[in-house]
Amino acid sequence: MSHVLSRRTVCLSAGLTAVATFVGCASSSLSSDEALYKNDQLLPSAPGEPYTGSDEQPIRTQERMFMAMMDADAESLRSTLTEDATLTHITGQIQTRDEWVQSVADKTMSYSNIEVVSAHVERSDNGAQLVARTRTTANINGSNGTWNLQLVSQIHPDGAHFTKTVASLWS
Repeated sequence: MSHVLSRRTVCLSAGLTAVATFVGCASSSLSSDEALYKNDQLLPSAPGEPYTGSDEQPIRTQERMFMAMMDADAESLRSTLTEDATLTHITGQIQTRDEWVQSVADKTMSYSNIEVVSAHVERSDNGAQLVARTRTTANINGSNGTWNLQLVSQIHPDGAHFTKTVASLWS
């Protein structure tokens, strides 16, 4: 079952709000050093203790992030990411938090619809990450489209922020 996030509607699943995550713009492969999730192995988490709380907190954080993306709300979007967070697009381009937030705020990257196909938290001794598959409709640098994205977001130990997200395509 899939769920859709739009500017005005948030759907619920199993008592938790459905989520989506970062998007990119064109197809390419990520290099191994850019990936968080490779060959079914979790890669090391942020320094410090890994996130050990419930799955609900990062899922709600991600929901807030995507509503902020669709509303082009820079302040709310920034509040879901650590100061040193990065986003790796499906092109392999890496943006800092501030670069990405600015491109959303000025609508260089404009998100209109996010359909969540699946989302779950994965844990290991190295930390925790939120893995989501979405169908995201956006205008990225003037290119309109809908992309099937797998998004792996590294969860900060507080569960309320993401430290790194890597986007790739799924079919």
